[in-house]
Amino acid sequence: MTEKGCSPIFQGTHKKVRDSEYPEPKTMRKTIEDLNQQRLAQIQEMAKVGYWEVDLETGGFSWSEGACAIFEIDCGAQDLTLEDFLARVHPDDYERVREKYSDLTGSPESSAITYRLLPPGNHQKYVQGKKYLDYNREGKAILCRFLIQDISTIRKDNRTEVDITHNSWKKLADAINDYIIIMDTDLRIVSANRPTTNLFDKNLDEIIGKPCHELFYGSSLRCPCTFCPVKEADSQTNQGLEISNEYLQKVLLMSATPYLDNNGDLMGYICFCKDITEYKMLETQIRQNEKMGAIGTLAGGIAHDFNNILGAIYGFTELA
Repeated sequence: MTEKGCSPIFQGTHKKVRDSEYPEPKTMRKTIEDLNQQRLAQIQEMAKVGYWEVDLETGGFSWSEGACAIFEIDCGAQDLTLEDFLARVHPDDYERVREKYSDLTGSPESSAITYRLLPPGNHQKYVQGKKYLDYNREGKAILCRFLIQDISTIRKDNRTEVDITHNSWKKLADAINDYIIIMDTDLRIVSANRPTTNLFDKNLDEIIGKPCHELFYGSSLRCPCTFCPVKEADSQTNQGLEISNEYLQKVLLMSATPYLDNNGDLMGYICFCKDITEYKMLETQIRQNEKMGAIGTLAGGIAHDFNNILGAIYGFTELA
């Protein structure tokens, strides 16, 4: 008989359960672990996240079902390695991603990276990744975990709004004769105006995703810049840095400014370049003309002085 107001969970028929009807503790733990793994897999599938781990003491490599789903790799395959996952990375991003993921013990603070995948079928995906480290009581790193997320849908959902904004910007930028380039935080080209594509004699699609140093210096692997004017713009606009580019055979007046999202986080850089090659050539010619004029004035003064001396000598000669 139940009391008035009693919770429904306690209402109904009850029976005594014998101890023998309870499962063994080991069986219960195994069931709970299986349920947790199943729930974790479901959460990863819904959030489109996954991870892989490297045991820094034994070198063991493990992965989650979510990671296999993102990279479209058979999770049941034996002896998977990091190279199996990296083989899915877009060729243009491979070296950059490999360098990031090869650094197992470096600071996680600078490990965030966005890159593209090319799974079978040649359909492109966008992925974000970041590294996390687990430490023992002595503060030694013992486990490296790479968390990854498929952001392709997010990028696609934002694409319409971005396209409208981009088209408006493009019309305005194309009317400007200077070079205007938008780059992401990895200094890869996101967009550019028509004078920029004309400078490199390429279509816009051909330069998007390329690192800036590949276009400006012809180097696809390493940035040859000992001083990067764009990275100097992390906190404020760089004011008119003059760069002599031997690869393009041009002198550029360059300024860059960071652009931030609504939360104030850095999204990339806007770079402005003005071709001042002709101005520099004219400046050199003017300097040369000024030098020649100064030499002419000096030569005229010397000749005048000589004429005075020669005039005196000539006068004495006439008297004699």
